[in-house]
Amino acid sequence: MEASTLRMSVTTKLPVLQNLIKRDPDGYVDDFLQQHRHFLSELSIYKLNPSKQSDTFGALVTFISHCAPCYTQHCRDLPEQLTTLLRQHGLTLRQDTRLTILNALLLLRNRNLVEASLLFPLLFELFEMPDKAVRNLAFTVADLRKIHALGSNSKQSRDAHALVCSVLLEQQRSEAAAKKALDVLVDLYRRRIWTDERTVNAIATACLSKSTKISVVAMRFFLGIEAKMNEDEEKGDSAVSGIEINEHKHSKKTKAKQRKIKSETEGKKRKLQEIAQRGENGSAHPLFPALLVIRDPQGLAEKLFRRLRGSNEGFEVRLLMMNMVSRLVGTHQLQLLSFYAFVQKYLANHQRQVTAILAYLVQACHELVPPDEIVPVVKCIAFNFIAERCANEVVSVGLNAVREVLTRVPAALMEDDMEDLVQDFVMYTRSHDKSIKMASRALINTVRETYPALLRRRDRGKTHDKGAKPLAFGAVKVLEGVDGAELLDAYERGELQGVELSEDEDEEEDEEEDEEGVEGEREGSDDEGEWEDVPEGEDSKAGDDEEEEEEEEEVEEGEEGWEELSGVEEGDEEEEEEEGEEEKAPTLAEAPNKKAVSFSTSGPAKKRPRLDATRVLSNEDFDKIRRLKEEFAKSNKPKFKAASTASESESSSATAGAEGFDPAALEAYAKRRRTTIEDRMASVLEGRSKFMTGGHAGGMTNIEKRRTKNQAMVRNSRKIKMKMQESGKKLQNKQNKDVKTIKKRDANKRRRI
Repeated sequence: MEASTLRMSVTTKLPVLQNLIKRDPDGYVDDFLQQHRHFLSELSIYKLNPSKQSDTFGALVTFISHCAPCYTQHCRDLPEQLTTLLRQHGLTLRQDTRLTILNALLLLRNRNLVEASLLFPLLFELFEMPDKAVRNLAFTVADLRKIHALGSNSKQSRDAHALVCSVLLEQQRSEAAAKKALDVLVDLYRRRIWTDERTVNAIATACLSKSTKISVVAMRFFLGIEAKMNEDEEKGDSAVSGIEINEHKHSKKTKAKQRKIKSETEGKKRKLQEIAQRGENGSAHPLFPALLVIRDPQGLAEKLFRRLRGSNEGFEVRLLMMNMVSRLVGTHQLQLLSFYAFVQKYLANHQRQVTAILAYLVQACHELVPPDEIVPVVKCIAFNFIAERCANEVVSVGLNAVREVLTRVPAALMEDDMEDLVQDFVMYTRSHDKSIKMASRALINTVRETYPALLRRRDRGKTHDKGAKPLAFGAVKVLEGVDGAELLDAYERGELQGVELSEDEDEEEDEEEDEEGVEGEREGSDDEGEWEDVPEGEDSKAGDDEEEEEEEEEVEEGEEGWEELSGVEEGDEEEEEEEGEEEKAPTLAEAPNKKAVSFSTSGPAKKRPRLDATRVLSNEDFDKIRRLKEEFAKSNKPKFKAASTASESESSSATAGAEGFDPAALEAYAKRRRTTIEDRMASVLEGRSKFMTGGHAGGMTNIEKRRTKNQAMVRNSRKIKMKMQESGKKLQNKQNKDVKTIKKRDANKRRRI
């Protein structure tokens, strides 16, 4: 009887019963069923008045949710009962009861007793409730990461992805739920979990949201997500490389320590292998920039620009929208001509964040923009920034901005008014300020490479290409054959001076030629058959014809070699002779028989066929072409300057647009100026006050150590013994001396610096 009463007293306490059930589920089935019936009765009563406070109901919910994994058959209806209660009476429930039920559901979800399709919609509905504690606890990204670990193409992962995207698209129902859905998508994209096109386009629709918070988060995602992901990778790599494993070399070895050392070693080895694999393949999850995956960039840019023009948001938000529009235009090479006229009203030297605005203008420039839309922008920059009334830093920023714009839209140099503007920009090379001089010279170099005819002869330089001219608007340069084949042809004919390939490659060429010669001899030996009788006259005529053909080929080669050097001006040749000992860049060799060349205009000139049209180029040939391109790129010879293919130019422009333009690239050259006397004196006084207040680097001083030393340690010291033996008269004289010293001393006494 006493044992039964003791048992009943123990089981009435739910935490104790919960502990006993987890230890022995089969022995306490009846006790659990009793509490489960009690829970059902309390639930039916609680639904009648959900706003009342009931500690018993909350304790029963916690108890049943913790014991549910032990009795899954009896608790199979528990998730549906709790979700129905939250969905129907969530607003009228007390805060503590609402949190208790939500914690119970999350616990059941962690035990895989609740399906994600049943719980996730409820969690997003809870964001509509005015309860911050519930909103913070309602949704966790860790659950979605676990679902994705099962398989990116699993049904649960697809359903969860569709639910989050649908909540974001239905922003009118609940702004808080849409904000949370957007945060979830951004977080999972940053973790490289949901990186597909559907996620990116769902975030792109959020850029046009009526809520400023949602639109700002979405635009910042497109403008900086790649940089954040790169930072996470660098931090992860440095964290893995910095992992130190305690191997307990100088302590007792136990089995637990050995297991821990083994698990840590295997984990570090696995992470290092992932980093090595990512370095070989570029990335474990190769991604395109998010801006390149947008389905309708033209429509998004137009809608966002329309909203920007009529926006009453703060200046920072408008700058963010302007940045987003310019990145879209530059990345996808869109046509949004009204954007350039809109930016002009912000181009003033007194405008706040004007360097960032100029960077956004540079981002929006590309080759498909009409030059007549760019010329007014250049004139606006020249009027507001590049003038004598402006400060030196302002002028240098303006010159750098013009240079970047003309680099991206070189066709603007062919407009009528650009020649006078360029001549004005050239005059700033005479400025005494170093930043202005550097910016002006950089602009001259850009014009010299693209359209040197706008410059005077002294500004063009010796190595410029007189025929260089930017392509007209809408024109595309198409290559006729393999890019750089003319370099290989000239190298094989010996017309290139100053180019030497490595010996290994020359040996490979000789081996290939020997093999070809052996094969040719074998073919000739196979073809040998009966001798044919040839008359003496025909044999001599054939020999004369061959000699004449060889002479004609030599003349043609001489003509071509002479034509390559005929474009050099006499003044440039004289200057090159004066230089003398300078290194010679790779050039075409002069024809040895140039005096015998006669330029006749009676018949059309014969052109030698391209090398790639007469034979199939091998891998060694392409390797030679690459090396010859590098040589001529170093020598800055525009005659054989390798033109990039259309695909390379498109990919480079797209990548540059996706990465954006750094406003710091437009800033003036910062020169470290010599400090003035006032600045140096301020620094001296600051250090003096720091010394007087007792601040010093390192540990305690010797005086502080003596002051804080234990009394028992200094009690028998010599200094203390001598002090105890001093007479009263001697102490009085010492005090009088100290008083005189204090009176003579100035209040602001000089200390050592």
